[in-house]
Amino acid sequence: MTATADDVSTHRLRAWMQAYLTHMGVDPDRLGPVLDVAAVGIVNSAWRNSVVESWHAGRAPLSDADMLIINSHSTWRVRQLVHRWRRDLGLPYDTPTAAIDDSAGDFDWLGSRLYAWFANPRRKLPTGHVLGDLAGDDMAEYEEHAAGVLGGLLAQADTLGVAGSLWRAALHGALACAHWWGTPTWPQLVNDCVGAAFNRDHEYWAVTGTSSANCRPRHLR
Repeated sequence: MTATADDVSTHRLRAWMQAYLTHMGVDPDRLGPVLDVAAVGIVNSAWRNSVVESWHAGRAPLSDADMLIINSHSTWRVRQLVHRWRRDLGLPYDTPTAAIDDSAGDFDWLGSRLYAWFANPRRKLPTGHVLGDLAGDDMAEYEEHAAGVLGGLLAQADTLGVAGSLWRAALHGALACAHWWGTPTWPQLVNDCVGAAFNRDHEYWAVTGTSSANCRPRHLR
């Protein structure tokens, strides 16, 4: 059978995504690591880049600290859900990612499960807020946004395959959210932060013009 132009284009796009993920420090050939970073991309797309921004900007209810807590917790929860899906399929963490292409029907279930979690108005956020109360009149807009993002994730599987859709979500997470918990760069960011906090001579303090004493817990000052 002769490959069509669409087949060639899809193959090239999948290969490009695999190469770029490798460059970003994610092993594209192991399903587990791809799901880990795909969770970041899904949260950024379905939660962070939505009407949620208006609940955070200016004098809105969510502070920067609230957003950090919610984003990290949401990534952790979505990671739980995608790995539960993987385990239900009987696939080990190190399963070759391409093997997931045979699970299109099960991928639809995952999309529905993720939507049910994101858009649940009774979902209690780790900051103590309840989603429906926080959203108020914006709840319908948020539901529509989450449905569009997760529907798009499933639609991409129709053209790129399930593996391709997950690679794309992971690539979004690695590129747009490199500073988030759950990405390959996070451990180094933590090391750098701790190193600066406990070193008064660290170059960070000279550049920002602030004092390390202001960033230490009170009992360590």
